[in-house]
Amino acid sequence: MRSRKFLFPGLGFLAVCLALGLLAWRSLPPCPAHQGRLLDQWALDLLSPDPPTRERAAAAVKTLGTNGVPRLITLLEARDTPWKKYGWNYGLKLPLPIRRRVLGRFAPPGASTRRLAAAQALTLLGAEARTAAPALARALEDPVMEVHWQAVAALGSIGSDAVPATVRSLQSTNAVVRRGAAHALGQIQAGWDPALPALLEALDDNDPQVRAAAADSLATLARSGSRVQARLVEVLEHGHGAGQEAAAKVVAGIEQGLRGAIPALRKLAREGAPAPRRQAIETLGVLRAADPESVALFSRGLEDPDPQIRLASVKALAQVSARAGPPVEKLAALLSDPSAEIRQWTALTLGRMGPGARPATARLESALQDEAEPVRTAAREALDKIQSRPPE
Repeated sequence: MRSRKFLFPGLGFLAVCLALGLLAWRSLPPCPAHQGRLLDQWALDLLSPDPPTRERAAAAVKTLGTNGVPRLITLLEARDTPWKKYGWNYGLKLPLPIRRRVLGRFAPPGASTRRLAAAQALTLLGAEARTAAPALARALEDPVMEVHWQAVAALGSIGSDAVPATVRSLQSTNAVVRRGAAHALGQIQAGWDPALPALLEALDDNDPQVRAAAADSLATLARSGSRVQARLVEVLEHGHGAGQEAAAKVVAGIEQGLRGAIPALRKLAREGAPAPRRQAIETLGVLRAADPESVALFSRGLEDPDPQIRLASVKALAQVSARAGPPVEKLAALLSDPSAEIRQWTALTLGRMGPGARPATARLESALQDEAEPVRTAAREALDKIQSRPPE
């Protein structure tokens, strides 16, 4: 009697499980085929080390086109069931003869490989895979980084139709997801305008890798869009610390394309927090801003209490020394700076000035006895350049 008490509930539970399993199986999209092979097989062939095999697989995936997208989404979301992983791990502990007989009948857990193959196939399809954009955005959370980065590439290849889902991923609490989304938006060739506010906001993200990814993408987009350039200038003028620093890096990355940002950079170099000020000075140097106002900023920076700002100012003067008259005496005083890197860059900058740096000769000769070998080398080279030809 007691056994019967549990028999019917147990059978009922089993029946429910079977029904749910059947329902799940019936709800799966059919697997398309090409030349007698299933799409799943073609997708896995994309990962083959053999180039001809990969080429045939790519051709098959493109032939199936949009018909294969539902099945690829299913593969992209594949997960190994706990019982399969447990059974496989348990089987690995069996004695070798038994292990061969048991595990030889089953495929090993390989859901991550199927996810990677699906993401690669969707990348090949490009805009035809637009309906997979939400699934690819979710794949940015994949713990396998190969899958994560392939999802980034797939979102970029889809183009403008992937923007909404990718922008939503920029709001994720997971910094890896936000970084991937920022990278993906930079790969979109056209129709990226709706992503601009989110990328600009990401310049102020609390994670430095997300800020760097957003800056890289904005630099890419700014080369082909004056609207991006104008918005970057707005961030330089009205943004905050980390965002201003990242925006200044973007401007440095596209150099001559944003010379209109020089006034905003000069203001940031005067009034910003230390890190944005340093980056603004570096960017002005990259842009070779040799106007009197910029050179005066660099000159003041030589006396800044922050060593990073002093170093940035020396490097900026090195960039403009051929077109401007850097303050030789003030620059030469940094040959006694506590930082060996600053002393080295000071000597290098004086060397670039050539005979115009003759007033610094005595200090450079003293630097030949510096405790740091790179400083001694830079001082020796600077003296050679200064004395190599008569002053004009």
